[in-house]
Amino acid sequence: MTLPSDTIYDGNSKAVTAEAASGVTGMGTITVKYYDSENNKLTGAPTEIGTYKVKIDVTEGDSYTAATDVTDDTWTFTISEPGKVSTPTFSPVEGTYKASKDVTISCETDEAEIYFTTDKSTPSKENGTKYASAITVTDTTTIRAIAVKEGMTNSEVASATYTINPSSNDHNITVKNDGNGSATATPTSATAGTTVEIEATPNSGYHFKEWQVESGNINFDDKNSSTTTFAMVDSDVSIKAVFEKNPPGTYTVTFNANGHGEAPDAQTVISGEKAEYPEKPTVEGYIFGGWYTEKECNTLYDFTSPVTGNITLYAKWDDDQSIYGFRGACPSIMKRFMEEY
Repeated sequence: MTLPSDTIYDGNSKAVTAEAASGVTGMGTITVKYYDSENNKLTGAPTEIGTYKVKIDVTEGDSYTAATDVTDDTWTFTISEPGKVSTPTFSPVEGTYKASKDVTISCETDEAEIYFTTDKSTPSKENGTKYASAITVTDTTTIRAIAVKEGMTNSEVASATYTINPSSNDHNITVKNDGNGSATATPTSATAGTTVEIEATPNSGYHFKEWQVESGNINFDDKNSSTTTFAMVDSDVSIKAVFEKNPPGTYTVTFNANGHGEAPDAQTVISGEKAEYPEKPTVEGYIFGGWYTEKECNTLYDFTSPVTGNITLYAKWDDDQSIYGFRGACPSIMKRFMEEY
């Protein structure tokens, strides 16, 4: 019995091969049958996502009697959903700029290809230009991009609009790093008085140290926090994120307040050890919903799991009023929320 080696969903059937063992003769014809998780018999090899059990029938042969519904606990396999390519990101972020910008597109999925359009049409491998180098934007342009990789589901379409307006009152914000991490500002240009949020992410083996001002008379809300803010001044601003190398065998767990309140201090954790659950942040009008592994708060972080690399955790927040309404409508979920947090 040979189960299919490729069990990632691709629309094709996943067939099992069954034949007499080497040296065995006189056996009748072998018929393979497939059953789904509810023990419903299929008409052929499965093509859809799910778990399947295999049984065989053998007709009478010269040396063996007939047998039906022969099976084994190991004769099962699962057709799983293909992974999805990460959504492309743009640098700098979309916004209004006084001068032309060179826009780069990246994707976290290794070996993924990026295709983009600048006519607002939906990009694809068939409709779009394959990304190879920075795109120079000289006037107002919307760039849409998609990332693809064989054997995986295409990414979501990302979109960014760049407005070039030399007469704008906005001033540019340049964010640099020392080569040991990355850093971003939102927005990347702004008028005086605008609150600008900045975020630094260390490379593996490093942790964030501080923000430095290269030009522009600004004051950070917290220069030692990887995520902080400052009030824009009436001039261009240039800042730099500085990182430090971790002690041997350690990683950094960084906490991001995700737009509300102050984040706890980063933790330096020995490889294979666990991060400590920090004190829960509080913000008036919001309910804290735990620490998640992405900014969109889809995957709750498991603090019982060992730390094997640098990680940034994002706070989830729910509106105070919406939570109370939610509790009334679905008490079982609210009960689970209270038990977990």
